[in-house]
Amino acid sequence: MVALMASLIDWLAFTIWAIVFLIGYHAVPQILLHLAGALMAVCSVCAVALWFMGGPTTRIMNRKRSVICASVAVFTLAGSVVGTSVYLSKCHDYWSFHTRRHYTNVSPDEPAAGHLDASAIVFMQGARPDISRAMSYRRYKTIYCVAPMALDETYSSLVETVSSDVQYWAAGKDCCGTSQGYTCGSVKDAKARAGLVITDMTGEDAIMKGMLSDDDISNYEQAVLMAMAKFDMTSPEERIYLHFEKDLEAAVQSELSVAIRSLVAFIFASIPFCLAAGIVVVLVAAEEHVQDLVNCKHQAFSTLARIT
Repeated sequence: MVALMASLIDWLAFTIWAIVFLIGYHAVPQILLHLAGALMAVCSVCAVALWFMGGPTTRIMNRKRSVICASVAVFTLAGSVVGTSVYLSKCHDYWSFHTRRHYTNVSPDEPAAGHLDASAIVFMQGARPDISRAMSYRRYKTIYCVAPMALDETYSSLVETVSSDVQYWAAGKDCCGTSQGYTCGSVKDAKARAGLVITDMTGEDAIMKGMLSDDDISNYEQAVLMAMAKFDMTSPEERIYLHFEKDLEAAVQSELSVAIRSLVAFIFASIPFCLAAGIVVVLVAAEEHVQDLVNCKHQAFSTLARIT
């Protein structure tokens, strides 16, 4: 019973902090970091104090509590890390979509510097990724794909040449480099002309970038540099990367669904570790009980020896 209670407490600590960081880190990262840090500090101090506190009759119970406090601190840290990681890697752009500006009827030739505060861009009719100039960059097992946004030459007779100065880049992962070519997002849908902006991480998010999430922007940069060299293109430092989509609302909801599924998977994966922590509580109590029996035995022999 004690093991199950300890396991439940650890699991609740992990789950609650993972959810809190997933939902709230984008808005109040400093507050969450301080709250989690304060709880871990309090639990650590209590664990040390309880371990050395109490006499023969209360020592076993205090050591149980000590181990529980220590495991709560550990699972608070783990939940905070997991929640932050899922937020950064799975739904960073979801929150940006609801907090940053949306632009419509944008031409692919418009300077990207004027839309750096965008989270969503709807392009003018005829704007599509130019898959003939797509490029891929492989890092470990992931393929990073980019294609320049341009006006389709068949859209207007006014378009005589393909622009070599690219402001916007459609991007995606593991959707190019095969016999099917560039297939990222809704590029195959003739009605698609919107982009969900891949926002770079700043502030506290930038500190965690590369540690708790992939540094996607840097990898897309490498693909762009390769495309610029191969197709003799230019692109400003303020270029914008985006997921080319037909339905922006569906795209952001899909990101949220992926994040929730990922978090649920982590929560279920934490159960064996929580059970193991509960077993440790029981083992510590058993060890202390055995030690008490040994001490009683020694005391009994000592008393008997003095009597005789």
